Order: sequence, then C-alpha cells, then structure tokens
Amino acid sequence: MKKFVAAFLSIALLALLCVSVSARELDYKAYPLFDSEGKMTDGVEFYVCGDEIDYDWVVSRINKGYPDNCIGATEDANLPAKIIIWSLNVGHMPFGTGIRICGEDAVVKITFTGRGFRLISDYAEGSFSAPVITVDGEDIEVSLDEVDVASETIIAEKEGLEWGVHTVVITGTGDCEFDSFEIAGVPGVYEGPEITEEDTTEPETQEPETQDTDKPEPQTQKPASSTASPTVTDKPATEPASSDTAPVNIGLIIGVVAAIIVVAAIVTIIVKKKK
Repeated sequence: MKKFVAAFLSIALLALLCVSVSARELDYKAYPLFDSEGKMTDGVEFYVCGDEIDYDWVVSRINKGYPDNCIGATEDANLPAKIIIWSLNVGHMPFGTGIRICGEDAVVKITFTGRGFRLISDYAEGSFSAPVITVDGEDIEVSLDEVDVASETIIAEKEGLEWGVHTVVITGTGDCEFDSFEIAGVPGVYEGPEITEEDTTEPETQEPETQDTDKPEPQTQKPASSTASPTVTDKPATEPASSDTAPVNIGLIIGVVAAIIVVAAIVTIIVKKKK
C-alpha cells in the first residue's frame, strides 16, 4: 500500500510539473496589417518590385475603391505586381482592413518577437493562389482550402519557435488576400525579458510621430521594375521599452512548491516504514 501511495504521489508530481511548464505558453493575439487610418502595425512592411511602400502610400489608398486603392501595376503598366489596400469592406475581419497581393514581386514582411505566428484570411476565390511564406527563411505550409467568408481562417502557421525575433516573408504567386495575423508574443523587435502568459500588460511602445494626412497625393510614378529581394530601410525606433525585472512565472512556483510537498510526503512514508 505504501509503495502504491509513493508511486501515486510521484505521478502527481510529474503532472504538476507539466502544468507549470504549460503555464508558460503565451496566448495568441490578433493584429491588423494596418488600421483604419492607414497606420501599419509595428514590424509590418509592404514591398512592390523591391520598393518599400511607406506610410503615405498606404494612407492615400484608405477609404478608396478599386482601382484607386492599388499600389503598383494598375497605376504603372511597367510594373508586374501590385498590392491592393482594402478598407471599405467591413467583411475583412476582425479589423475591417486587409490586402490583396498580386504577383511574385508583391511582398509583405512581418517581424515579431515571440514563439508563434498565424496568418489569417476570410476571403478566397477559386482563382486565388497560395503565396509562398517563409519564417526565418524556411518555407511553411499554406492552405486556402478551408477559408470561410464568414469567419477568420488560419491559412498558415508556425508554432514552437524559440523565444526571440523572427521574420515572416509572404510572397505572391498570383492573387491572394489576407486580413490580419496572430502572434504568440509582440509585434516588432522587443528586447525586454521573455513575456509569459502571466504578463497581462503589453510592453510600452513609443508613440510614432504624427503624420500629416493632408499631404498631397503621392505621385504614382514608381522606379523601374526590379526583381531584387526586399531590403529593409531605416525606420524610427518603435521598440518596446525594456525592463530590468523579469516577469514572475507563477506556474514554475506552483511546480516547485508541489515538488517540495511530494518529496516531504515520500520521506514521511519511508521514515514510518523504518519505525
């Protein structure tokens, strides 16, 4: 009987330690590629034919219908690709905004700090083709088969990453739409301590400089077509403020306390057996 109790307590210890580890898993949170005013989420970048699409270009396409919401081929016949900015269609869930990338020279790059990534879409026609998506340079599977116009659908994901900065590159092969992304972590580059599920407050970010949305429409003439890979240009720092104090891992504390209790119980049984 005593051996049975000792075995049972050992199993209970193992289960509690597993719970303590799983408590460190971070929930996914959804982010738009850009908001209703055209401000792109930290870490999100758009490219057409190797040229980065800046804030002014996106803002100038907000609340406009096709083809005035296009950047690329529609306005310049010499360009082989384009990105369409959707902001009038409330069907693009959950933020009411989304994009269509058209052609292999239309690229979206997302940098985040965390352990997992998901790309979300709620729209796919039969003629749409799956984009090529890499995470830190490695291809991941993409599927448009289950996309439902009535709900957000995960069309690609990568989980189980080591905590740190990761880069997602989405390259068009034809036409494809997506609306948002989810990450287990925070968007952009975060240099503070690892964030766990117990941390309910997001890292503090610097407020970006106020953009003058009354600027004239950007000229539609783009540089000559180029098939070079997207390059990252210097941007104002928007990294979350770091903290010198690491977050408290409640799950780990519970596991340690449980281990102490179980060990004490086993020692007590052994002592009584000797008596």
